[in-house]
Amino acid sequence: MKKTSRAQVAALVVFVALASFIVVRRFYGDLLPTSWLASVFLWLLAIVCAVMGKQIRAAVDQGRIGFDRSQFGPSAIAAWLAVGRGAIYTGAIVGAVYLGLTGYLLLHVSTLVAAAEDLPGSVASLLAGGCCMVAGFYLESACEAPPPPSAEAAQ
Repeated sequence: MKKTSRAQVAALVVFVALASFIVVRRFYGDLLPTSWLASVFLWLLAIVCAVMGKQIRAAVDQGRIGFDRSQFGPSAIAAWLAVGRGAIYTGAIVGAVYLGLTGYLLLHVSTLVAAAEDLPGSVASLLAGGCCMVAGFYLESACEAPPPPSAEAAQ
């Protein structure tokens, strides 16, 4: 399985942020108010990814990968890899949506009372999306298979 391309994720963020800005510019008056509560799931996902990335990286470094009860199973690590990859894209997309919204709000914070009220929730969700994406990349890198100890062991 190939690693997630950082360039593709960056392109996705730019595209979604621009699209979000355009949509928010047109429909801001019809949107519901934003709250910091919208970011709670992303913060929790970022924490889970960071903790599991640390646990898996420690297990790989200590050679605790295998089928014993005290070890991480390869299928469990593959499942966490999928969680990490999902966190990357979830954080990137949601963070980019809130990046577009935050950009619009910053342009209108001095003229719209609603923009000033929505800004803290938008910034919290933007930061949560970014942290979720970074934690997903960390978890994905922790789930990589270590290289064989020597060239002889690989043969």
